[in-house]
Amino acid sequence: MITISKPRIEKNDNTTYLLSEVYDEVRNLRMDVWFSVDSTWGGYLCNEYADSFLLLLLPIAMKSRQDIAIDCPVSSKLFFNLQNTIQPLFCKILEVDSPIVIKAEVNNSVCFESKGVGCGCSLGVDSLSSF
Repeated sequence: MITISKPRIEKNDNTTYLLSEVYDEVRNLRMDVWFSVDSTWGGYLCNEYADSFLLLLLPIAMKSRQDIAIDCPVSSKLFFNLQNTIQPLFCKILEVDSPIVIKAEVNNSVCFESKGVGCGCSLGVDSLSSF
């Protein structure tokens, strides 16, 4: 099983990190996994959900046939899409027999206090959802 701890935010000089301790039982490996942004954007990092770490580790867990346990919530839309779309697709791409189990609380009760939204706009048909 791969275990993902509750993410935390740390600042170092002009960089802000979103970190989570990850334990991989198969490899007997415990380490901090992180994402970083310039400190200007550090206020937009979310440590209430483990969505980013779940997305990062999902292919690794599926390829090594390990379930994932998470110590904090994941968003319900992401969880639904992982169970019903992404994992079945990854099963074909990674040539594995069945999806893994993701053990996590699922909710959407966190209120974000940001003053803006970041999203891509390719000007294709999918960009209409950005507006």
